[in-house]
Amino acid sequence: MKRALAALSLVFPDTDVNEEITQRGVATQLGLPQVMKRFYDATGKNGLLAGAVELNSFLPAPINNTWLPAYHELVREGKSRGCQTILTGSGGDEWLTVSPMLAADLWRDWDIAGVYKLWRTSRRSFRRSSFALMRALIWTFGLGPLVIPPVHRFVKRVAPSAVRMRRRIFVPPPAWLAPDTELRRQLQDRWEQKSVRETHSGSFYLREAKTALDHPLVSWEIEELFNFGQMAGVRVLHPIWDPDLVDLMYRTPPFMLLSDGRTKGLVRASLARRFPNLGFEQQRKLEATRFYSSLIYRDAHDIRKQLGGSRALAGLGVIDERALGPAFDRLLARGKIGEAHLAWSILNLESWARAHVG
Repeated sequence: MKRALAALSLVFPDTDVNEEITQRGVATQLGLPQVMKRFYDATGKNGLLAGAVELNSFLPAPINNTWLPAYHELVREGKSRGCQTILTGSGGDEWLTVSPMLAADLWRDWDIAGVYKLWRTSRRSFRRSSFALMRALIWTFGLGPLVIPPVHRFVKRVAPSAVRMRRRIFVPPPAWLAPDTELRRQLQDRWEQKSVRETHSGSFYLREAKTALDHPLVSWEIEELFNFGQMAGVRVLHPIWDPDLVDLMYRTPPFMLLSDGRTKGLVRASLARRFPNLGFEQQRKLEATRFYSSLIYRDAHDIRKQLGGSRALAGLGVIDERALGPAFDRLLARGKIGEAHLAWSILNLESWARAHVG
């Protein structure tokens, strides 16, 4: 029996992340029938967040990929046409791109030309301002990891009160989080450890690459996709996470991954040959952060109202419900892109706790 093959495509409405032309071009040149699902058709009248809250009833951990409700509907469409196995592109960002932490290694070796080459590659690969990319490579991922840990150790040794003052000034935990004194102290200690990484003699770049192998978020994501496949009744495979391929990518010199001066350079040329006139050789990374944030700010208030607050998290001692209510309203009123995921995390954890914790 010949099994069905199809290209499954989710079409986003936002022009910044819409890839419909490319999706249609790939399916046409591969000779595959295409199952296209418009984003709002896939999420339904209740929206993306409501679908994610519903999935939390079935997932063993709080949902990690908030887009799953939309892809669930797309997979159902494919399954109705006979598809039994789904191939994803998961792992592409982890193993075909180069971590910006390479900048720290380059600065430590005084390889200014390498830093410039990395900046130029980033400028041609991402839709961000040249200044923002340069600032990130000079400080955030460059000199910062080299300078901050020894300075922190020195200050902690000669003026420990200054370290405590830094805790109070720089991004303290919100007042509604961890009302228990001991829990709050542990949270602050973990935040400090995360903020100040110890220097080491090895490569910052390789340490970051190793994180993509054993970080809890990685296993969380893969386990979630496995559970997602079980719920959908299909087998979900990730070719780029093949162990032999990951082993090869881990050992590949970073600037080889940036061949032709763009991220994912190892695959761009072959894709451009296989799919001419689709622009793969010049395509920049599409980021859905703005669109994602707009969905959260549109629906978060209604979702919280339907949940009736955060009594499950309050019962666990994670939050102070009375303090959270006004803070949550202020968070939504500000509408900052960088804070949107905080609003969703509160709803996400509350809905999961309701379904799974006593």
